Amino acid sequence: VTAMIFSFSLVGYFSMIICLIYYIISSSFNKGKKILLVGLLTLLFVTIIKNENIFDRIKLMQTETFAITSNTKSQWALISNAYVAYSSLINNPLGTGIQTHQLNYNKYISGIYSLGEFNVNTEDANSLYLRLISEFGIFGICAIISFYLFFKIKDSTKSPYRVLNTLALFFLFIYSIRMGSYLNPLFWFFVNITIVTKWYCKRLTFPQLQS
Repeated sequence: VTAMIFSFSLVGYFSMIICLIYYIISSSFNKGKKILLVGLLTLLFVTIIKNENIFDRIKLMQTETFAITSNTKSQWALISNAYVAYSSLINNPLGTGIQTHQLNYNKYISGIYSLGEFNVNTEDANSLYLRLISEFGIFGICAIISFYLFFKIKDSTKSPYRVLNTLALFFLFIYSIRMGSYLNPLFWFFVNITIVTKWYCKRLTFPQLQS
């Protein structure tokens, strides 16, 4: 947690906020403790906004003077690939097929940046979410939503596999924000954990927690 706070990473802060929101929603704390956690979440959000490093980056991305340098390379990777994924979705709602994001990138990138060639993450889209949308369109969006809904073990299930299942899904959620490779062994390791824990939970019978 300390490393994430001092990393000044937008993805790191976003991950912490998502984890806190889920923890607040799924916990069985009383109202007072939940209010305290909401207060901490609000404090974290305000700290992020007030941080000059983070705020300047967001403000810079909203101006026409945005320049692609070594300091803004990660922002450009996100902006450019998000634009390509959006353009691909609008023009090809049913997708263009697996391993075609680079073709989509070369086709649509000129619509957002015409000052020269500066290609970043043209193959993996810098994000698995963006890549699935770019390559599979509506089917990609449905696949993302369906995976999380189907393989998530319900919080009301008193299963020893629920915590491991939740942690694996959190990893996949964060991984997919900034990594777009289908072939990363670590990615498939956690996919398998998610599937196996869900399978064992369905195969074995566990009592439901009383609400």
